[in-house]
Amino acid sequence: LQANDGVDLDLHVLEPGGKEIYWEAQKGNQGGELDVDNTKGFGPENVYWLVESNGPDSEKVKGPGPPGVYKWYVVYWGGFGGLSKPTHWQVRVKHDGQVNVYHGKFKALNERSKIYTLKVDPQGAKAKP
Repeated sequence: LQANDGVDLDLHVLEPGGKEIYWEAQKGNQGGELDVDNTKGFGPENVYWLVESNGPDSEKVKGPGPPGVYKWYVVYWGGFGGLSKPTHWQVRVKHDGQVNVYHGKFKALNERSKIYTLKVDPQGAKAKP
């Protein structure tokens, strides 16, 4: 999530099973994690799904996330001293080797974007024609 102004926008992601990941609950139940709550605007805020690596240190690396339906939306949380300012937002969704970019505009505090959906198939599953 990125903004074109120094306002506080928040990314909310619901992972499969319904656990919501956002500034107040930064870790999901299935490996999802918000990297930072950027309160000064511009961003980015990122949500990743972490998996164990095959390396010797067993550190976690970014993975595809579990199969299922993901939902996400953006909230205009705060502005300049509580004043709203029209602002544009952009979200990049990386999945299955592709990047899709979504844009929107907010005019008032507490405004929410529509809810977007992403379906992740099990690894190795073939897409239906």
